[in-house]
Amino acid sequence: MDDCALTTIIMTPNQFKEYVPVPADFDTVFPEARIQEIAAAFREGFAAIARSPKPKDGQEEKDAAGMLKPLERDVTKLWVEITKQFDLFPGYFFHSSETTPDVGDKTRLRIDASLISNDDKKDVVDKRSYWPLIRLGIELKPGGTEYDASEKREDRPAETATISRRKVRGQLMSYSKHTFACQHRTQLFQMLINGQEYRAMRWDRSGVIVTDNVNYVDDIAGTRLLLEFLYGFSQLSDAAQGLDHTAVRVKPGSCAWMRMEALKFYQGDVDQKERSRVTRDDFPANFAFPEDTLNAPVSPLFEDGLLHHNPCAACDPSTDHQSTALRPDPLPVWKYMRALFYDSLGYNYPRYQITVGNRKYLVGKPIFEASGMVSRATRGYIALEWSTQRFVFLKDAWRPFYVGVDREGDVLSTLNKAEVPHVPTLIAHEDVCEADGTEQETETSRYAPHASKELRKKVDRVGAVKASRTIAPLPVRRARRPNTSSAQPSAEPLSDGPVRPVPASTSRLGLEPPSLSNETSRGVKRTAKEAEEKEEEGSGLRYLTHYRIIVAEVCLPSTDFTSAKQWVRTVLHTIYAHKGAYELCGIIHRDVSVGNILIYPKYLPSTQEGRAGMVFWEGILCDWELGKGITVEDARQPERTGTWQFMSLRCLEDPALPVLLPDELESFTHALLYNGVRFLTHNLDHIEGFVTTYFDESPLDGKNRNSAPHGKSTSIFTGMIMFGSQPLIFEAPVAAIVHPLNMLFNNLMDLFRSRYVISRWETAQEANKKTKVSFEHTKMEDEEDLDALAAELTHRPSASPSSLLSYPTVAMSTTSSDVTMKQEIPREARGKDPRLDNLRNFAARTSVPAPTEQDYAIANLLNTHQVVINLFEQELQVKGAWPGVGKDMVGYDRLHGYRVPSRPIPCSGKPPKQACTVPVGRIDASQFGQASGRKQGHEGKGHGHGEAVTITGRVPAR
Repeated sequence: MDDCALTTIIMTPNQFKEYVPVPADFDTVFPEARIQEIAAAFREGFAAIARSPKPKDGQEEKDAAGMLKPLERDVTKLWVEITKQFDLFPGYFFHSSETTPDVGDKTRLRIDASLISNDDKKDVVDKRSYWPLIRLGIELKPGGTEYDASEKREDRPAETATISRRKVRGQLMSYSKHTFACQHRTQLFQMLINGQEYRAMRWDRSGVIVTDNVNYVDDIAGTRLLLEFLYGFSQLSDAAQGLDHTAVRVKPGSCAWMRMEALKFYQGDVDQKERSRVTRDDFPANFAFPEDTLNAPVSPLFEDGLLHHNPCAACDPSTDHQSTALRPDPLPVWKYMRALFYDSLGYNYPRYQITVGNRKYLVGKPIFEASGMVSRATRGYIALEWSTQRFVFLKDAWRPFYVGVDREGDVLSTLNKAEVPHVPTLIAHEDVCEADGTEQETETSRYAPHASKELRKKVDRVGAVKASRTIAPLPVRRARRPNTSSAQPSAEPLSDGPVRPVPASTSRLGLEPPSLSNETSRGVKRTAKEAEEKEEEGSGLRYLTHYRIIVAEVCLPSTDFTSAKQWVRTVLHTIYAHKGAYELCGIIHRDVSVGNILIYPKYLPSTQEGRAGMVFWEGILCDWELGKGITVEDARQPERTGTWQFMSLRCLEDPALPVLLPDELESFTHALLYNGVRFLTHNLDHIEGFVTTYFDESPLDGKNRNSAPHGKSTSIFTGMIMFGSQPLIFEAPVAAIVHPLNMLFNNLMDLFRSRYVISRWETAQEANKKTKVSFEHTKMEDEEDLDALAAELTHRPSASPSSLLSYPTVAMSTTSSDVTMKQEIPREARGKDPRLDNLRNFAARTSVPAPTEQDYAIANLLNTHQVVINLFEQELQVKGAWPGVGKDMVGYDRLHGYRVPSRPIPCSGKPPKQACTVPVGRIDASQFGQASGRKQGHEGKGHGHGEAVTITGRVPAR
């Protein structure tokens, strides 16, 4: 649960009524006599469970009083019987589903029970979880504090650290996340029924609001609260229950459903394989060139009456999906695009019509989905634009909503107007609004202690509170007690959810300057309570707003390259994009990673008349949501920026520093290496250890902060890619030929080595200035002066002659007191201690070699893109050295099955978001007679524009 620390708000059931109001007719539907009857039924049911014989299979548990607890299935059975006897939620039925997962659901998750609308009852199979129709998720437990996911205590967060309770909370998060994944929601209500107690919950992408425990069996007031919640929920509108009104379910038999079925297969699509000697005549006359999508006309099918303007209208398949000789249908596309669309229409997965502006888009299963419940929740879809009948890419996310944070669409619009190459083409974007025009925003974040006065709500132990909406300011950064726990792998991957603000720190590339504070050297005693800084409830909440963006390009993931040369060229294209954005628009990307580098097949006509063109794969730099003006110096979000594996050494060591151009150029190098070691031939037989030590690890340093992976640091300061003492060497098919990648990496690492040699030396110089002390003018006439000097020079919070210099002491016991005293040997009797000379030479011992003039000259080259571009272009132009297509590929992903190791959690909560090595959204192209996706390939971006994913850990970027 480290991915969502301090994101739980606990309030009274009475204040929770702000979200589930008590209907005006409640007392009529549930008079006092009926409430008493229902309470008696629950009491009798639990009494019967207690009297029933328990199976002797080791499943029985006892409570604190030594009484046998009911089994979970007994509680579920009782609730099934009670809900059949009493109509607690008109219009809905209690669906028990703890035994069987949904058909085709790869997660195999099974929620105990749920409320489903009576209108959908015909679509539900008994005892089977059906996530697309869940309105209220219900998890049942036998009772006891070990099954309670939260606790309300003043001295600790609501997210309990108890293992059994964390598991329950993990279950609730997994079920909530999966419900969000199968539906389009703004919020989700959930119940934890723990024996004779319950908690009501309200989830959104910022966190969860939880009620206090309520005993609904022994306390008649608790029974009333339970009935008020259940009946109130049944009377909520769809939007109040959390369903997004801009996403409408597409039902079988509708025009949209039939059209999507018709577009799943087509034999006239074109292979996207990169090749030369191709002319426009080689394509079908009506081929949907992606670059023409932005200005595509309305499909003639509407004019001919073959399609309805309303996609959700019922249609006659005998007339609505016919083709004519004059208007062939559907439009031919690249084969991989058809494969993606087919894969998105998986068995039993719901289909939706999504409205963005005045345009309608049809989507199925996302081809990319970020992990985690508390997160930006980015989902990427291949979407059918209804008016043009063309495939586009739709990105749905909850973006950070802080002052000065630009929308991705606004950034792309700026780049497109400036004609920056190799970036997505914007079609439409908007903040998603409710029917009344208000933005869809996270409600839980209003309870964050750092929220503005106009925005903030407070937990009121008496009743509900109200607040007006306003954009959120940047939360004030708070230094927090370091957390030394390790993130444990779980069934639910950690999200890119909120983390606690990162305190400012000095660079760790050199030595940390010792403190010269007298108070620090002496030490200040504190109580244990003062030493452990209080973690405030809700301080991990982030303010998010719902956002959608449509771009024309539906791309291949970066892992689909077919040769080293093609991969190097793809990365070079994205550097061109970065250069254009930086120089033409003054925008820096700040999240360069393999997931944000995509491959876009396109037809390039020849510039010479009469000559054939080619199908060419170019690189696209996507995900500009973290883009920031290069003149903006202040932090705009409390989370640090970037994907951990690809962040520069400088940003890893000091997350408080702004991302600069040299950092981004270094990130391109790390991205180039990451896919290179996975798919290209080289001298390492196994790469798991290398990937761990170079990309994934984040050891804690002496100040309990995450530090850079050792392999990355060693390689940069060595000037070559190293795994332990072994250099990484890419191999060409012909042993006599040196693979050009080796020269490219050596030159790139030399650039960055010079930068860090200078940085390390400057840091050491600054440290030496602060620790320089003139011993000639220091009088040490008494022991106290020596103590203070020694403490200052060694940055010790307190120092004494006995502890620092290990002077011998003699213990003497007094007869008048029980106190044992120590009397030190007189100073004159000690003689000269050689360690004192070491203290005097502190500055000399901590010096590092000064950088050369060449180091300064090389490092200065990183202030522009050109030196890196020149290195790439220089190696790409080498004739005869680059192996042909597939000649230097291993044919599989070496990281298949690799799991990112558990990592320590620093004071900021966790490292930045993690790159993906899990198979997400890959194309199964075998059934289409092609091989567009590498066998068992892995890439979190799938085939579009989204956030990186991880198995065990991820945090958001600033």
